[in-house]
Amino acid sequence: MAPIKFVEGSSLEKGKGGRIVVDEYLRAADRVFALGDCAASREDPLPPTAVAAEQQGAYLAKCFNTTYYKAGADGPMPAKPDPVRPSAMPFDFLEPLDGLWEASPEFRYVERGKMASMGMWGGVADMTKSEITPVGGTLTGVTAFASWRGAYLSKQVSVQNMILIPMFWRSSVSKTSRRWRGGVRFDLRAGLKAGSLDETSRASKCILCYSIKKPCRGPPGAATLTTPPSSRFHKTAAFFIRWV
Repeated sequence: MAPIKFVEGSSLEKGKGGRIVVDEYLRAADRVFALGDCAASREDPLPPTAVAAEQQGAYLAKCFNTTYYKAGADGPMPAKPDPVRPSAMPFDFLEPLDGLWEASPEFRYVERGKMASMGMWGGVADMTKSEITPVGGTLTGVTAFASWRGAYLSKQVSVQNMILIPMFWRSSVSKTSRRWRGGVRFDLRAGLKAGSLDETSRASKCILCYSIKKPCRGPPGAATLTTPPSSRFHKTAAFFIRWV
């Protein structure tokens, strides 16, 4: 992992790995805040994970909504924000349980545990140091794999993605999908190609897939997946994407 050019070329102080040094309020300079992969505390740097970035973003949102907005566009920024509770719970409907943690003006990271996928039907989950579960432990195999995918799916903010992602997962285990090749990136919102296709391919106007040997035969502009055009799954995916 390397810092992006914007971070690398900034005049802000950087620490190990080229990450911007922030204080206990995630402040890098006056009116400048940094979070996620590009930022790290000098005393206790957090791992560059989505869980850490999510909690940092929620902390700053609370600080701006309760304290920093009072400074206005030109007013002096307060030395520290009003105390806020950490966003410990991973889901919105569990937010009332954040009250179990004491409010503090400093950012407080709450350990939720660690999960990782290790190929199809494999994974690991380490909850031994989790602060949000009453009982710690570890999971492996299919159980950890299902937990990881469930957590990943629950973090999607778009209904479209929540429909598409399980379809991609389904196609990844399909025997027919192994005969198809997909390597093009697309902009789903605009329906425009962000990659490149063979000019002779009849899939050039599709949003999601193309095949080297058997181009998609769907109508121009219809969204399709990496499965044969005759399959029911292919047609169902096209229907959902066109109407979501």
